[in-house]
Amino acid sequence: MNTNIEFKFDEATLALKAKRFDNAERLYYELARDTNTPAAWCGYGISKMAKLLSGQTTVDEVVYCFDKARKISPDQSQEIELTFINNSYGLSNELWSFYLSSFEHIKKANLNMWAGFALIGVSAMVGSSEKANFYQQLSGAAGTAFGAYYVDQAYGSKKKLKEAQALSLQIVNELKTAVSQFSINSPDYVLDFNSKLKAIEDNAKQYLEQKKSKPKTNTKNIDIKKKLPGSTTVLIFGILSITSFWCYGIVGLVLGIIALTKLSKINKEYNSNIDKYSIKSYRNFKTGKTCAIIGISLSTIMLIAFIAMILSGGLKDIKFSDFKNSNSQFNGNSTTSDNDEKCCCRFKDNSVLRNDDNTYIIEWTSKSTCKSIGGEILSKDESSCY
Repeated sequence: MNTNIEFKFDEATLALKAKRFDNAERLYYELARDTNTPAAWCGYGISKMAKLLSGQTTVDEVVYCFDKARKISPDQSQEIELTFINNSYGLSNELWSFYLSSFEHIKKANLNMWAGFALIGVSAMVGSSEKANFYQQLSGAAGTAFGAYYVDQAYGSKKKLKEAQALSLQIVNELKTAVSQFSINSPDYVLDFNSKLKAIEDNAKQYLEQKKSKPKTNTKNIDIKKKLPGSTTVLIFGILSITSFWCYGIVGLVLGIIALTKLSKINKEYNSNIDKYSIKSYRNFKTGKTCAIIGISLSTIMLIAFIAMILSGGLKDIKFSDFKNSNSQFNGNSTTSDNDEKCCCRFKDNSVLRNDDNTYIIEWTSKSTCKSIGGEILSKDESSCY
C-alpha cells in the first residue's frame, strides 16, 4: 500500500477514535474515492453512522457504504456484515442511554423555565408599581427581559431534547431493520444482535416504569445522607440577590457575591465526599449558584444605570425640601399652623402685685402663646402694638 494512503488511513482512524466525525468522514470519503477499498467504505459508513443523531445523514446512506464494501470484496461479506452489526449494536446502546438520561435534562429545563417565569413575575411587579421610580422601572424591564430570555432558552432546550429522544428511538428501530435486511450471510449474529437489543429495551422500559410509579422507599434500612453544609445558605442568598436587585443594585450585588464566594469550598467538600451528602442538597446548591449569577447580572445593570443617571445630572432637581414637604403632608401636618401666626396680644401683668386690676401688657407674639396666657388678640398688625 502506498505510504501516503497508509498514513491517511491512520489519520482517519485517529479522527474517528477521537470523535472528530466530520474530519473522519472527509478522510474516509477521500480514501474511498481514491482507493475504492472495502476498508475505506466501511470507515466511511462508520463515520456517517456516528452522525445519525445530528440529522446530517441517514441509515440508508450508512447501509449503502457497507453494501459497497461487500460488493467490492464478496469473499469478506461476513466480516463486513459483522462490522456493521457490532457498530449498530454499539450505537443503539448509546442511543438508549441518551434517551434515558435526557429525562433528567428535561426535568432541569422545566425547573429553569419556571425560574424564568418567577423572575418575570417579580420584575413585572417591581416595574409596574405606581410608586416605582425610574430605576425600579428600568430594573423591572431588565428583569422581565432576562426572565423571558431564560424561559425561551429553557423551552428551546426542552423542545430539542424531546426531538432528540424521538429521533434516537427512530434510529434504533431503523438500525434493527437494516441489520436484519443487510446481514444475509450472518443469521446467527443477527439473532444475537436482536436478543441483546431486546434486553436493552426491556431494561429501559422497566426503568421508566419504576421511575413513573415512584414506589415508597423504606427508610428504616437506609443510611440517610447528610445535608451539604452551606447549600441552603447559597440558595437563600442567591434568591435574595434576585429579589433585591432593584435596590439600586447594591444589595443584590453584595448578596450575590457572598453566595458565589462560598461555591468553591462547598463544591470541593461535595466532590471529596459524594457518598456522604444528599443529591437534594447539592441541587439546592446548584440552584443557588444559578440564582446568584442572575442576581449579580441584574444588580450590575441596575447599579450602572444608577451611576449613569447621577453622572448625567438626572438627580439635580431632587431637593430635601421635597421630601420634607411630602413627609409633612403624609403625617397630616403643615409647615405653618394657624396657631403659630403672629398677632398683637393684650394680657394682664401678673409679675407684680398691683391694686389696679386693669394693668395690661400689649405684646407681639404668636396666637398660641397669646391663648395660653389668657390674652386677647387685638389685631394681626405689628404696628398697632406700639
